[in-house]
Amino acid sequence: VVQHFTELGLRINSARISSDGGWFHDAFNVCEPDGKKVRDAKKLRSIKQMLNVYMADEELVANSDETDDMARVETTVLELSGADAGGLLADVTHLLTHNGCNVRSAAVWTYRGRVAFVLSVTEKGQPVENDAKLGRLRELVTGIMRRGGGAATVRIARVRGEVHHERRLHQLMLEE
Repeated sequence: VVQHFTELGLRINSARISSDGGWFHDAFNVCEPDGKKVRDAKKLRSIKQMLNVYMADEELVANSDETDDMARVETTVLELSGADAGGLLADVTHLLTHNGCNVRSAAVWTYRGRVAFVLSVTEKGQPVENDAKLGRLRELVTGIMRRGGGAATVRIARVRGEVHHERRLHQLMLEE
């Protein structure tokens, strides 16, 4: 969400993120860089689409490309698990973005000192194709995941269509 606001050139004045059990509530106060209310129709449609908040009569095209049709989207999905440690998600996402990957979605579960991540990434709108790059990313991400001590699981696969974060996280945590 923060990355999307940033890409739209918006300023985040405040954010409150809370969760309990199976529900969550994220509240962001955003404005244009000059402090004025966001009124640009294209930006507002893009935000609604990103949050999946739109009315039945609204057109669902925000980015003017075909990546919005989830049945056709192909991404590279990273499934990571291991011992939890402070800053793991930040370090993994920084590594990916620093290496030209766009994080389309990410989900995290932690439980009793263990953590599992499922991240969907693209490179220039496409799955990461370069095998050497994927190998190097696997090596670097494994190093980050082992920081908490012990073994780490790092899987990288190409996925077409929706990434089922909850199902994958559940399976990863069961393995942990």
